[in-house]
Amino acid sequence: MPRLPACSLAPLALACSVVLSAFGGAQARPLSAIRADGTLRVIAPADLPPFSFTSGGADIGFEIELISNLAADMGLKVQVLHAPSNELFDALINDRADVALAALAITSTREQKVDFTQPTMCAGVSVISADPKLQLHTDLENKTIGVPAGTIMESYVRHLPFPRLCGCTAPSAT
Repeated sequence: MPRLPACSLAPLALACSVVLSAFGGAQARPLSAIRADGTLRVIAPADLPPFSFTSGGADIGFEIELISNLAADMGLKVQVLHAPSNELFDALINDRADVALAALAITSTREQKVDFTQPTMCAGVSVISADPKLQLHTDLENKTIGVPAGTIMESYVRHLPFPRLCGCTAPSAT
């Protein structure tokens, strides 16, 4: 499989998977232990189409398919666990999962806690509003901005240099 090129939008680059390196003394399960167990523990939201979601009781989506194919190539089964996006890094740090999936943005802060794969896609940011007057990010001053909790967008909105209300919601795990 050819290596994917790195994205020039590194802060917004979305990674398919995250593997725990070390944080606060925690250690990732070594590959030898994963191979011996025969199962790769994957944690992902169940409500993040097209990346990872549940439909008819089955885990599906781009990232689920990608990790399933990688695991199969390694002779491993995949065990998918569900958690909201804002709980994925804790699951890695506390060794409840080997890999996290959720179109996760790569940031320098996150890279100090976990290791990322090469980005599998690059994405920008869009604002959706019924108000045609909203054209620039500064037009959001004194507005309520809704973003998922624990995401890079929550951090972005909280650091906007003007008054606003951040409506952060935690996505469901199932």
